[in-house]
Amino acid sequence: MRKKTVRWCLLLVSILFPYSLAQAQTLFIPQIVDGGAWLTTIPITNTGATQTTISLSFFQETIGGNGNTSSWSLAFVENVQTSNIVLPAGSTLFLHTTGTAASATVGWGQLHELDGAGSVVAYAIFTVTGASLQNGTAPAAGAASRVLVPFDNTSAATSIAIANTTTSSETINVGIRINGVTSQPASITLPGQGHIHFDFPTQFGATVAGQSGLAEFYAASGSFAILGLRFQSGAFTTAPVYAESGPPLIASSGSGSVFDGNYTGSYSSSLTSGGVTATVSNGTLTVTNPGSGTGTVSSNGQVTFGVELAAGASCNFSGNLTLMGTAATGSGTFSCTSPTFSGTWSLTRQ
Repeated sequence: MRKKTVRWCLLLVSILFPYSLAQAQTLFIPQIVDGGAWLTTIPITNTGATQTTISLSFFQETIGGNGNTSSWSLAFVENVQTSNIVLPAGSTLFLHTTGTAASATVGWGQLHELDGAGSVVAYAIFTVTGASLQNGTAPAAGAASRVLVPFDNTSAATSIAIANTTTSSETINVGIRINGVTSQPASITLPGQGHIHFDFPTQFGATVAGQSGLAEFYAASGSFAILGLRFQSGAFTTAPVYAESGPPLIASSGSGSVFDGNYTGSYSSSLTSGGVTATVSNGTLTVTNPGSGTGTVSSNGQVTFGVELAAGASCNFSGNLTLMGTAATGSGTFSCTSPTFSGTWSLTRQ
């Protein structure tokens, strides 16, 4: 009886095991451009031995920016329906956007493999039409909560596109390291299914202009997808990015703890001036001089706090803390009432 039971168990495992390997998957194409001399080609390949079914959905940036998108009925030369497309085993489907619109529409897309074993792969080909024909490619990939992006703006410009692959708003923290020196630019907030594209010098200014290094994008919750491109003298090519797991190496974790420590500095105005002493602990700032007060430090270093000066004035301070390697400095402005005056402040971590 025992042998018969064992045989039945083995038979059951042999039947169920292949099905346990089968899984639906979703791949993301973080950038799609169509129109204004641009078009995008999407090759989709079923690498498996059985047919599978896929569906595609697309989102376009809306007028006014702020990362918002709307559903995009992207037209293809092949005139196919984008839902429930059957891909035979060992086959490839090429989809070409029409590229006929006078101005470019920018957005992103996602590919759902509905009933396969993760056998579908895809990539995007970006084409600039006209006299100077150019092509660049980028793979479709899964989403991540942490992505490393090498950038080089010395003789070129690195550009990226970020797609929020969830339906909820996300805050994406940014860290940049150049020659061992680290900085924390303002975080990027994307609405659900939002999309943004930019070049590094425009987004991060003097921090990266004319320099090369490594950027890290990190979301404490949620996930996103990134595509990188390198532009130089009118030509462009793919700039690979690297999805990683685990805690951030450069970007903040979202708690403000990277700014922890004791700070000293000064404040100055036309009416009064003096020294400042403060402590930051896990996003909370406590001021002990020139008066007592508390405030907050956000994950990207934004500072707000209130202080009651010895003269009886009630003052509100605001500004930013910045990381440079292991050093942290801050500066900003303040305004006071009773009496009314304003000035500037600065701090350095000890």
